[in-house]
Amino acid sequence: MEGERMHRLETHDLELGATEAVQKHYSRHVVAQRPDTQRKLDFEHQRPRWLRECMAEATGVFFYVFPGIAAIASFTLNLDSEVGVTAYGSLFQVGWAFTIGIAFAIITCAPTSGGHFNPAITICFAIWQGFPWKKVPRYIVSQVFGAFIAGLLMVGMYWPEIQRFKAESIAAGKGLVYNGGPASLLCTFPNRNQSNLGYLFLTEFLVDSFIGIVIWANLDPANPFVSPASAPFAIGLAYGSMVWGFADIAISTNLARDLGTRFVAAIFFGRESFTYMNYSWIAIVVNVPATIFATAYYEFLMRDSLSTIGKGHAVHEDGEEGLMRHITNTGAVETESPGRGYVETVHTWALEHVEWTGKSRSGRTRLSDYMHPTQRLFAVASQARGSMSSPFAIVAGVGPGTGATVARKFAASYPVALLARNPANYEDAVKDIQAAGGKAIGIPTDVTDATSVKDAVTRIQKELGGDKCAAAVFNVGGKFIRKPFLELNQEEFESGWEANGRGAFLYSQAVLPLLLNSTDLQHPPTLIFTGATAAMKGSALTAAFSTGKFALRSLSQSLAREFGPKGVHVSHVNIDGVINIPRTHEWMKDAGPDAKIEPEAVSSHSTLDVVD
Repeated sequence: MEGERMHRLETHDLELGATEAVQKHYSRHVVAQRPDTQRKLDFEHQRPRWLRECMAEATGVFFYVFPGIAAIASFTLNLDSEVGVTAYGSLFQVGWAFTIGIAFAIITCAPTSGGHFNPAITICFAIWQGFPWKKVPRYIVSQVFGAFIAGLLMVGMYWPEIQRFKAESIAAGKGLVYNGGPASLLCTFPNRNQSNLGYLFLTEFLVDSFIGIVIWANLDPANPFVSPASAPFAIGLAYGSMVWGFADIAISTNLARDLGTRFVAAIFFGRESFTYMNYSWIAIVVNVPATIFATAYYEFLMRDSLSTIGKGHAVHEDGEEGLMRHITNTGAVETESPGRGYVETVHTWALEHVEWTGKSRSGRTRLSDYMHPTQRLFAVASQARGSMSSPFAIVAGVGPGTGATVARKFAASYPVALLARNPANYEDAVKDIQAAGGKAIGIPTDVTDATSVKDAVTRIQKELGGDKCAAAVFNVGGKFIRKPFLELNQEEFESGWEANGRGAFLYSQAVLPLLLNSTDLQHPPTLIFTGATAAMKGSALTAAFSTGKFALRSLSQSLAREFGPKGVHVSHVNIDGVINIPRTHEWMKDAGPDAKIEPEAVSSHSTLDVVD
């Protein structure tokens, strides 16, 4: 009996004990918060943007300066405590106070202001990233103000201890302003033996440069080693590591942090806070040129702008044509047929986002490697004219919005077949394309009917010639029903799946053989499904529509994993907003001119969020 109990566990079983807590935990319902009132929304809408940004910058600086100088005060004011120094702090504690304070500052305030919290960083954003110069002065004033308030509050909270420390320091003949003295609770001063200003300048410059490079690397969207969740702590640790290494030989690291608290030191401890050993200008000013040097070092030697564009975080100033011209001119793209390519998937963010990388047999990178999926949506249309294979493009679900603009975009380089149930939906687009010198045909097609889809593909091959398909787009919206779930009937519920589930299935089965036959084209043949907000989250009253869109997204992911290794790129393009077309003119009338997405903006990939 006992032997049986000894062998009752399988390899991955947990033994009885504290592990009981694992199976005893159960989910608990969290009561929903009360609804937001219109009064609250109106108030938030009316708040001045500039005021919110300035207060966020001031608050962010406060959030890291306040715990930092409090840790310094805790350490310094208890040197003679009967309990002992180690009971109250050390430079190790001071470093962590600044580290965690910086992380909290970014987490709390960066969503509102961008999270600069350092005048040097603000200036660098203006130099390198296009931050408006007119905002720079008010950001810097706000940052200094935040440090000033932190200094005032710290002095007030430690006032009895500071008064005693002042008396002891004066009685000892040391004065109030020196490293380790009352004024140094707030800002930086050199040691008495550090009379070489050049040495102090170099120390400050190198420390600030180190921090600047780490910050810029963390903010680089092409950096694969930093996630949004880890960036605040990585930046904070850059400061902390410098405190642990160099705080004993006087470092400042931030103009706002030093100047704001130095004003407080001057108020309580005299003007010598600015004149002591002629040092204050180093603590205040050097951070700016050092950070500019650090960011320039990163921009000139480490920045990969092409990778940033490829991840969809930036665009070429001349658009897709400029990007293609650059890559082609630099020899990064195969200009001759590269042969059959392969597609490799890289899974990140809980396998939700998939980045596609295609290489030719020679190992040279093709244009599609560098492009965001929304750019790749039309990259395949870039060099079709003059190609002996004469590939064509197919757009299903053509209407006055996204479908028509996508078809026109492809028609600049390819013959295009436009499919819709109602011919009136594609007739104008076909006429426009033909008038512009392109080739287009319209075919009435019901994507939910297998025979209709098969006949359409047969006609496309006959009228456009060949069996090479460069791109196939599924832009069928389906019937949009907004209705309480308990009032839905079966027919209404199934209508969402009919178009986006069955329709996508039939369309994919019909076009994938053509796409598989086109993998010898210069750019990977592409199957694109256009989704909607409902593909990512099911809203109330949209059970029928959301079910279909979820099914469409799931199908696209499955096809991507099956046909990607075979040379066909599959993307689900989520259009997260209302398209401005005649049918939606009465929607969101009071929401402002930017509430809806223009169809032309969709075809320019500036409004899309892609999940492959």
